[in-house]
Amino acid sequence: MTEQRHDHGACSTSIDSLLRATARGDEAAFGRLYDRSVRLVLGETVRRCSARGVTIDDCAGRALAEDLVVSVYLDVWARAGQYAGGDHGWRGGLRSAERPVAPARPDPWRWLFDLVAARVEADLASGSTVGARLRDAS
Repeated sequence: MTEQRHDHGACSTSIDSLLRATARGDEAAFGRLYDRSVRLVLGETVRRCSARGVTIDDCAGRALAEDLVVSVYLDVWARAGQYAGGDHGWRGGLRSAERPVAPARPDPWRWLFDLVAARVEADLASGSTVGARLRDAS
């Protein structure tokens, strides 16, 4: 499987600022983040499900994908602070003994799509309602 490249140009900057505002608890920013990203997040969800052999070409499959997207945005709300704070499980390097280098914030789209990947994998592996329906659909 080849890695799909997502190049969203200047839009990444606004997604970044909306994620940081969401981390501060700004519900309006979260709504704007959803509005600006949901189509791409849904597309990535469908792509990931299809790669796992789950067909999303009927109403039931579409509903499964939409359920997963809802779960992704719940994850976004809960984890936006990790994005904004640079806590991504990566270790920052040291520029010198006196000045540590903070880990760089990832591309906001990469971060969102990593949440999609984690959610699809978790739901397929779990006994969750969405995961069970996805396994049955494949």
